[in-house]
Amino acid sequence: MAEDLNRLVEAGFIRAGEWVLVEDKLDLRLQGNWRSTEKVLYAFFVAGQLVYIGKSSSKLGTRMQRYKTPPRNHDSGASTNIQNNRRIREALMAGHVVDIYAFASATNHQIGAFELDQAAGLEDSIIRHLQPAWNTRKSKTQPAKGHLRARTSEAGPVLTTAHINRLSPSPRKVDFDIELQRQLAAATSAGAKMLDISAKELHIAVGGYPGSGHAMPSCCSAMRSEQRSTDEVLAQPPKGKGASLKIRYFLPR
Repeated sequence: MAEDLNRLVEAGFIRAGEWVLVEDKLDLRLQGNWRSTEKVLYAFFVAGQLVYIGKSSSKLGTRMQRYKTPPRNHDSGASTNIQNNRRIREALMAGHVVDIYAFASATNHQIGAFELDQAAGLEDSIIRHLQPAWNTRKSKTQPAKGHLRARTSEAGPVLTTAHINRLSPSPRKVDFDIELQRQLAAATSAGAKMLDISAKELHIAVGGYPGSGHAMPSCCSAMRSEQRSTDEVLAQPPKGKGASLKIRYFLPR
């Protein structure tokens, strides 16, 4: 998880929101101004693993709506919307967090009289190098990551819950540090004055919890490392490190 996320964050991606189920219906939560932002490259992460890269020339909220309520048939290039709607729902029903990260093109990037769309230019390169499981376009020169191609169909590769649980390594403290910083940055961008984070929620966002290979002590250590004297511990387990640890971080940092 950390390797792909690190590379995208270094390229300028930030956490823009997440997919959720509301009364068994797919819905999304986009933070700040992302819903109305145009010329966006977006990424879906399931249980901390990159699974899809796409771009939108229209508003991001409009593009996400096509995944939320796709047409009933595959006409007019709608198959990707239908497939990803199903995949997102399956991941959420399996208890996984589905995060949305996004990159917005600079508006003042000009080459002579022409405007450079950075998002559109980055898409092919990212797909070629990172090989997301749900992207049907694959590099002709590089093989896809083996664990992401473990199960395929005519509709493209499918990342199953079993693949995630079996093949994802135990998270490290740095993985929790990165996700914690992403959540704090997103909350700050949205204008929040504080953010309450529990160890359970943070570990689920990174992946590997619940499960025998969880790294809850490392998760709690990351949360404690970020804690400042002005922050508030809302709950903590008797031994100090456990899923019930909850800290209120005051913003901005």
